[in-house]
Amino acid sequence: PKQPINLEYFVFIRAANNLISIPSSSNNKATGGPKDWEKVHQLKETVWETEILDWTWRQFQRAIFLFLEKDQTHLGVHLAKLEAGRLLKWKCIIFGHRVYGNKGNHIVSQDSDLNPFLEAVKESPTSKVTIKITMTDPSKSAKSRVQAKAQEDSLALSYGPDEEQLILERSHA
Repeated sequence: PKQPINLEYFVFIRAANNLISIPSSSNNKATGGPKDWEKVHQLKETVWETEILDWTWRQFQRAIFLFLEKDQTHLGVHLAKLEAGRLLKWKCIIFGHRVYGNKGNHIVSQDSDLNPFLEAVKESPTSKVTIKITMTDPSKSAKSRVQAKAQEDSLALSYGPDEEQLILERSHA
């Protein structure tokens, strides 16, 4: 029998104005410049009706990517690329389940994580199953890297060897 699996995704892609060389009209100081990243998420409920097979983790991912390609053109390709870069988190939920319940944080990243989850899905045929595909906001990651570098530079300027302080003073001048 086929099992409905709710698919939710919230990922990011480089903003189109950064992919094509067109000056952005939103490049003003009030907004902080053009957006580097855009959110990609489902616009309507996305339910994948499928038989729960003895999939490997890679087969399971590919099947989801193919299905989501119908939801938005090129989405499957984008998700596959993000997964290849190890940027995606796959949260697997069976509502009301003691291990995979919605309050848990069961992240799947390999066969040994997926197989017990699929067994639990088979044992709970009437429970709502959801797979959430997410990633960290790249703009926040970039900001924290810039902030970490600034802190590192400040510490080096205050306490580093004279040569290092001189180099940093010149680079910040």
